[in-house]
Amino acid sequence: MARTLSFTDWLGSADAADYYSFTLNQPTSITIKSSGINQGPVIEFLNSAGSLFTYFTGSAYVYNLPAGTYYIEATSNPDISYSFSLTAKTIADKGGATLALANDLGPLSTSVQSISDWIGGADPNDYYSFTLSGATTVNVSLSGVVQPESLKLLSSAGNQIASSGATVLSNGSITQNLAAGTYYIAVQSGGTLTIPYESAYTLSYWTGMPTVGSSNLDGAGNTLAAANNIGILSSATFADWVGSTDTDDYYKFTVNSVSALSLQLSGLSTNTQLKLLDSAGSTISSTTGGVNSFGSLLANISVGTYYVDVSSSISTGYNLSMAATAIPDSAGNSLAAARNIGALGAQQVFTDWISSVDTDDYYSFTVSSTTAVDLELYGLTASSTLRLLDIGGSQLSSTTGDAHNYGAIKQTIAAGTYYVDVRYYGGENATSYIASASGTTVPDNAGNTLGTARVLGAMSSTPQTFTDWVGNADQDDYYKFTLSSATTINILQSGPAGIDQPTSKITLLQSDGTNIQYQYGQLSSDASLIYNLAAGDYFVDVSANSGDTAYTLSLWTGNPSVGTSASDGAGNTLATARSVGTLGATQRFADWVGSTDTDDYYQFTLADTSSISLLLSGVSAATRLYLERANGQLIASSSATSNLDGSLVYDLAAGTYFVDVLQYGGDTGYNVSMSATHLANFAGTSAATAPSLGNLNGIVASDVTGDGTSDIAWFSSSANAISFYQMNPLGGYTWHNIGGVAAGYTPLMGDFNGDGRSDILWSNGTSV
Repeated sequence: MARTLSFTDWLGSADAADYYSFTLNQPTSITIKSSGINQGPVIEFLNSAGSLFTYFTGSAYVYNLPAGTYYIEATSNPDISYSFSLTAKTIADKGGATLALANDLGPLSTSVQSISDWIGGADPNDYYSFTLSGATTVNVSLSGVVQPESLKLLSSAGNQIASSGATVLSNGSITQNLAAGTYYIAVQSGGTLTIPYESAYTLSYWTGMPTVGSSNLDGAGNTLAAANNIGILSSATFADWVGSTDTDDYYKFTVNSVSALSLQLSGLSTNTQLKLLDSAGSTISSTTGGVNSFGSLLANISVGTYYVDVSSSISTGYNLSMAATAIPDSAGNSLAAARNIGALGAQQVFTDWISSVDTDDYYSFTVSSTTAVDLELYGLTASSTLRLLDIGGSQLSSTTGDAHNYGAIKQTIAAGTYYVDVRYYGGENATSYIASASGTTVPDNAGNTLGTARVLGAMSSTPQTFTDWVGNADQDDYYKFTLSSATTINILQSGPAGIDQPTSKITLLQSDGTNIQYQYGQLSSDASLIYNLAAGDYFVDVSANSGDTAYTLSLWTGNPSVGTSASDGAGNTLATARSVGTLGATQRFADWVGSTDTDDYYQFTLADTSSISLLLSGVSAATRLYLERANGQLIASSSATSNLDGSLVYDLAAGTYFVDVLQYGGDTGYNVSMSATHLANFAGTSAATAPSLGNLNGIVASDVTGDGTSDIAWFSSSANAISFYQMNPLGGYTWHNIGGVAAGYTPLMGDFNGDGRSDILWSNGTSV
């Protein structure tokens, strides 16, 4: 059963880290997906002691975890809003974690038996036991791995008898003559990666020796030209012999589609070499089998003719098994052969594979208007690249995914035809993959040229406000306005907060498109323009400077009320600052600074973490706007001139702060406005204060009734409801059905009101 919890929160200068905790009562696959307005946060997984064991910065991450308590830490440098979802899926674990917990395989026989499981960072060792009633030959094979794994045969005391390694190119195998008794098989991670990757495997076991040939057999030719021609290979087994008088046995076969090839050489009495050759006789890969191990070769091969060579100068019979399985390939391998998935809209999901013999899978799609595309690549066993290409095949963006990290591309594109390329990253591993693609039409309410500009009509002192976006697929938004008489025009472009470089700019243009003035949006500062204009038509151009960005544009006429030299409502030092009180709704102050009154200070307090907005306008000379801490330390600054407002947008923790309006270029009246918006913060600011997400496997121990005894709560994702067993400290229990809410909501249990009883918070990620 899979469970998903979703959360939305924010990070920034006033809240540098968010913490969450959760528990697991059995091995579980955790998938965490995150997204931010400007860029995603860094997500770290911490163990119960708060120590880091893995992290990611992409859109999604998959990790297998054993039972226990864990923390998630999210951090970010710029201020961002972010969302993340956490999905927990219980995973089977058939192999015991220790010798004492070894899974008993029961009696072994000459029939091959198999069991499939996995090992990784959460489960590095799998143990199995078996008992023999008499002396026999035992065969063990380890296959299907995606990372190096070790196969070991152990005595009843746990001492190693034999070992073998398995890789993506060769199965691990052990053949051993054993006396009656109890033995163990260990499958262990053989990788040296800093973050251990999970690897599935299949363990096969049986008794006895395979049928082999003798020196009077020679069913295979001794040269390429005389090779035993099998024809189109499906599966075949051969018993034959090589030695001093017949050192090489050759087999010839063909495949008429891309295929997964498996070769196994067994029943040997001496070390014997197994080679896979191409049609010219050049070696593709090779391995050696021996008395206590099989020779094994695995490879993905393309259409063509191949040879197998079994060679030894010392006499030995052998058993050779060969199998080729066609691998479906539903995506084209070039732009011209790309799989056409049509007009992109609702999510489409595709499953396929790539390797050294099929390096690229191409998909083509169209969009009829500006569209936000969302591409994901996951389900990988090896590193792979996801690329978005234009109609000419030029790369627009790319990302890389692997066994733990999703590859994700989120980009806004204009109408047209595009390609998605899933590309093999190289190395030994072939990999299957899951690719998803979806597109959402993006409204574009402003024209992209002067000729198609959005007409706003006549401006007035009442602001007109518009929300839109600019980016790679829509570089410019144009607005046209009219002034019926000479006046001052005010233009303010804001949002989103927290950018760490200019992402857009506003430009004021004459009716013929000639530039009058421009301004960039900066870190913690909106873009603004103030200009005295004659009657006539004008344009405003909002243009993308770095990536996609949403914005809010406001336009109005007139000048704000400002003070005069006779005004002095604000103190001239921190100690004498004008008290604004607890900042909330917008407050405005008209005053004056100059040579005889260089600084005006305002003091405000925040009751909780808030986003504050400061706007300095109406000045006739250069003036500075400073935001300072209670001790006078500068936090941020902005400048205002007769043509530019000064603005600051900043997230602050609860506390006392100052605003300083500083004379810089001459005497001037000014108008300063201040406001604060509360920022809700669900997450804790440390591991100690992290809210518990509960037991992600569905069962939660919690004191629901407040009697001091933990009860057992159960969340059913299928019914979307909670029930609990009220535990009696003297024995027994009483079952209660709490019920549930609409689909899409998941519960969080905790004592939220401090009454000693567990409460239930239902959330769908955006509302509770």
